[in-house]
Amino acid sequence: MVTTMVETITFKLKKTTELPLEVEAVSPDKLAGKKTDEIKKMLAYEGKATHELGSVFDISGKAGETAADTKVVVQGSTMKLRRIGEAMTAGEVEIFGDAGMHVGDKMRGGKIFVHGNADHYAASMMEGGELWIEGNAGDYLGAAYRGDWRGMKGGKIFVDGNAGFEIGAWMRGTKASQDKGEPLIHVKGSVQLHAGHHNHGGFMIIEGDAEGNVGSEMGRGEIIVLGKTEPLASFSKDGADVPELAALKIKGPFVTYAGDNAIGGKGKLYLKAASAKAITIDRKAICAIKPAPAVAKPAAKPAEGPAPATNTITEKKPGKK
Repeated sequence: MVTTMVETITFKLKKTTELPLEVEAVSPDKLAGKKTDEIKKMLAYEGKATHELGSVFDISGKAGETAADTKVVVQGSTMKLRRIGEAMTAGEVEIFGDAGMHVGDKMRGGKIFVHGNADHYAASMMEGGELWIEGNAGDYLGAAYRGDWRGMKGGKIFVDGNAGFEIGAWMRGTKASQDKGEPLIHVKGSVQLHAGHHNHGGFMIIEGDAEGNVGSEMGRGEIIVLGKTEPLASFSKDGADVPELAALKIKGPFVTYAGDNAIGGKGKLYLKAASAKAITIDRKAICAIKPAPAVAKPAAKPAEGPAPATNTITEKKPGKK
């Protein structure tokens, strides 16, 4: 097996701008294969104005040949730096400080670590990879853009603090993604209104309180709330408590509600049962979830049919006419 060395390139903020700065170039995919002098001349956007990256950051180190071989470090980051790691497919980004809007937007692979808070629309429309936020996350975490119905399709988001309004709106999981435990959002703290709004096949774990309207207009998917919340009237309580959420291997027991019945939804809302002790969420176990190996199907037997017809010739024997 051939292994390649991961190269690290570091961006240290040296200049702040009056308006937010779009820095989508700060991504393993955009930087891979480029020399440091080339990278310094790449552009960031402040409204209509442009800035070379070298005028905004002290840049050191070098990028790898491919995105997978590239680690990007951003030091002194603030909420004004937007779109870090946008659409990345591989590699790693580590942000020291806060991350502005759209960090990890549309990412399809790789990992982003934010040692601070993340602004609105973090990992919106995510398709793969992992986003880890040590602080709080803003509104529309892992959600679709306004006016769009294609939200988070894959990947995993982990937030140590609280999160805002409409996180995970329009999540769209499939059987294939759900077998990997994706798309998934795990928030250790509390969340604001409409978490999991229009969820269609995603997983969500909220360890704190949920302000209300959890899973509003949910069609499919599963949401756990361990803190306080009030289920919508359009959710119906199932019978007996369930011992675990099997898809994520999280032990309960849980009180289960089905809905959103207002739209004929078949989603599940799991609330911590009164009899439950401390419920542990093991992030390593969640990240390790993989689809079950495919079972080989026996070869199909050829279909049996009628015996093939044979052409027979009857020989005439000589005899009297």
